[in-house]
Amino acid sequence: MLGQTRSEDDRIALRWLSSILVFQMIVLIANVTSVALSFSGRPVAGQFAEISLFVFLVALVTAIILKGLAHPNLFAGISEGDRLLAGALIQDTAPGLPEAEAKMLLQRLQNYMGEEKPFLEPSLSIAALSRKLAASPRDVSPIIPLTNVFKSCTISLH
Repeated sequence: MLGQTRSEDDRIALRWLSSILVFQMIVLIANVTSVALSFSGRPVAGQFAEISLFVFLVALVTAIILKGLAHPNLFAGISEGDRLLAGALIQDTAPGLPEAEAKMLLQRLQNYMGEEKPFLEPSLSIAALSRKLAASPRDVSPIIPLTNVFKSCTISLH
């Protein structure tokens, strides 16, 4: 299911993030080791651990730079154009709803879908979704296509 809702860039970014976290743990262990060795009366071993820490940090920065060069879209962030497009999509999709209210409803819907995962229930309906979000089905219905969660599921209209 997760593979169907994530783009290739998302999968690369998630793998990259997990690699960075592992690398950061190694750096933290090296730092703790260097401090422990320095305080235990082994200054040479502490200095070696400090040098190792420096090498790990240089390697981490180099890896981030190389990953950025290989996949620049992973570090692009959200451009102003994307932000304006999202606002225009909300206005075009939910014309009867004020933009601020539509954005809040979209955020509530995304939070609810991410936390409760009701899309796994075969009996999911717009009416049930609307009740959970404390909004009218007329307001919830046009917001649904703006989320990435529903790409591979069917929602009953009843």
